[in-house]
Amino acid sequence: MSHARGLVALGEAIAVEGGTLYRAAEERAHLIHVPAALELGSRRDGDPDLSVELVRGESPLRPPAPYGVLDLRVTTPAPSAAVLEAARALDPAALVTPASFAGGYLRLRVLAGRGAVDGALVDELERPQAIASDGLGSARMIRRLTPDLAVLLREILRDGALTISAVAELRLPVLAERASVAVTFDPRALLDALAAAADERSQIGVDAIVALWAREDGVALTRSDGLTDANRSRVARILADWTVAQFAVPVAAPGRDVVATVRLQPPADIEAELTWDLSRGRTSTRIVVLALDPLAQARRLVAAGGIDRFWRETVVPALETGIVHIDVDTNLPHPIRGATTGVLLRAAANPPERVHELSEALLFEESQPRRRVVWRMSAKEPLRYERSTFALLREDGATRRVEGPVTVSEDRQMLLGVDDLPVDLVAIGAGEALLADAVVRGACVRAGEPAAASQRVTFELSAPRPQVAIAVAEGTAEQYAIELQACPHDGSACVSLGPLPARGLQLDVFSFPQFGPQVVAIDVEFDVEVPLVALDLLPERDAGDLTRATVLSFTPASRSRAWHYANPTPFRSGYRHRPHGGDDDAWSDVVPAGAALHLKASTFVASAPSSSLSPVIL
Repeated sequence: MSHARGLVALGEAIAVEGGTLYRAAEERAHLIHVPAALELGSRRDGDPDLSVELVRGESPLRPPAPYGVLDLRVTTPAPSAAVLEAARALDPAALVTPASFAGGYLRLRVLAGRGAVDGALVDELERPQAIASDGLGSARMIRRLTPDLAVLLREILRDGALTISAVAELRLPVLAERASVAVTFDPRALLDALAAAADERSQIGVDAIVALWAREDGVALTRSDGLTDANRSRVARILADWTVAQFAVPVAAPGRDVVATVRLQPPADIEAELTWDLSRGRTSTRIVVLALDPLAQARRLVAAGGIDRFWRETVVPALETGIVHIDVDTNLPHPIRGATTGVLLRAAANPPERVHELSEALLFEESQPRRRVVWRMSAKEPLRYERSTFALLREDGATRRVEGPVTVSEDRQMLLGVDDLPVDLVAIGAGEALLADAVVRGACVRAGEPAAASQRVTFELSAPRPQVAIAVAEGTAEQYAIELQACPHDGSACVSLGPLPARGLQLDVFSFPQFGPQVVAIDVEFDVEVPLVALDLLPERDAGDLTRATVLSFTPASRSRAWHYANPTPFRSGYRHRPHGGDDDAWSDVVPAGAALHLKASTFVASAPSSSLSPVIL
């Protein structure tokens, strides 16, 4: 499997109501829905996954100083009926899944009422915060607040003192669009032009990169093949994707105008000349800016049932001087098969105030999504430490420890997601609607040579356990594939998917081509001279209920028709047919959902009663 397989392929975009459909790279029967907006996630009790907490000590004269915590989770919405209809029109047999983003940033924005609140509080409220992805379309944000801001959020939830929206800047792994164009240029000249357009922190909007490539005098080209005035604007967008992939990293947009923004990060060694052949394609990162209203539903529930659903005050014991708390939260899918993961925190000795090193290793556990590190430091020293994630990876019958990069931090609140781990985490989840009808059995498979070297990790998803993650060595996920089988509780036939690329995958009933609206193309060949034939059609789920049957008539002048029906689940999704008015034995075997039907009129004459040759008014 190539590194790009299963990514969003930018060259095939189909605008739909509520977002955009893309084909997956090298997987033409897989459509990925990138939504036009996000929504607030839900807790197990159905309430919005949002909380505001005010933490204070027993005594205002002793630590800890009071602070607030905002915790919320956003998700990609399920594709709407309109999206599924567009997907089925494009490819009736396609698997449809929501996009899985790789983290990014989230900020709240004040839309109305700014003048009624202290400007410093508004500035704090609108500051962007990194979010952590779980690899399944869900991202979580946790941020420390001043006590005043925590109280302000309580009042916003209670009475709508301000009108608040939110904007997310999400990283979407993609395969850049291909074009029959090749350009040769001096990369140092490109970087100089980018630096001139960037701000003092080397940050630049992606649109500015596109504009630079779109100008004839923007980037001096030593050679270009296939670049014309007619395709320059399209090629400029592709070249911007290549530029981001090689010379930049996504960052939060500065200021209130939120646009896709990157920071220039040139490599240590820069070649004298580069040639980019755009026909080859290249993996890159698109920054998708999406909005949501994070508080609307919560405010309605507060009005109906009180503020306690989303607000709490916590009083903690006083701390001795020098005691420091670091809260470590995660947004990870569980269980994690194949590895034990964790994080190591280390603060170097700081003589003469503190002559010993401080360190703490935490293992990530589903039962303890929040862990706390307690250190005794000098009262005079600022909090500063190194952190690095690690994994105890089990493969080929052995366990080895792998370490992530070391990051220096001063934060008392830490949130880690799948992208922070030093392994590839292949997450698979199933939605409530699917698991209400079925269990999902699957396997993550790596093919080996010889066959005995193959690796296979099996799993089962159910309502009590709707997700799983398989850890594999970093950079090796492309060697694996996912095989899935959804088996309904009623014992009817299972539905299979795969093999699929080993990437984050969130399934629900909408993912399966057998679910939802089906269109059956029916053609009758009039190989005998009859004026008309008629056909009974019945969805598999409605067997025995002839009132649900549809009758279609065909004539030599009207030989082809389409029959539409809908499946509420992917199971028992096919259909049967018979000559109109035939007895029960005349029904055909089950035909797969949506499969076209070609019949001959002679079969009607041979097997149907005379009523099937009579006019039928539909």
